Amino acid sequence: LDRAYELVEKATTPAERRDAARIVNLMADIYREQGRYDDALRAYANVFATYPEAAEEADAARVAAARMILMKPDSGQREDEQVRAILSGLRDQHLADEILNSIR
Repeated sequence: LDRAYELVEKATTPAERRDAARIVNLMADIYREQGRYDDALRAYANVFATYPEAAEEADAARVAAARMILMKPDSGQREDEQVRAILSGLRDQHLADEILNSIR
C-alpha cells in the first residue's frame, strides 16, 4: 500500500487525479477491512482534502469516513461534531441530512 501511495502522489492530469482519488478510497476501504481505522480515516480525509475536483470520490470518502466515525461504539459529542464538519462539504445535502439524522 505504501508503494501505491507513492504512485498516487505523482498524479498530475485531471484523469490521473480522479484515478488517484479512487485508488486512495480503495486503500482506505482495505485499511478499514483490516481494522486499521485510523489509517482508513486518514486516507478518506486525504481524498476529500487533496482531490476535491474528483467530486464523486470526495463525496464517497466523506460518507465512508462519517459512517466509520458514527459506528465507533464510544463515539460521543466530539465525534458528532467531526461528522458534521466532514459532511458539510458533501454535494448531496439530502444524503448528509440522512446521515446526520442517524446521530443519536
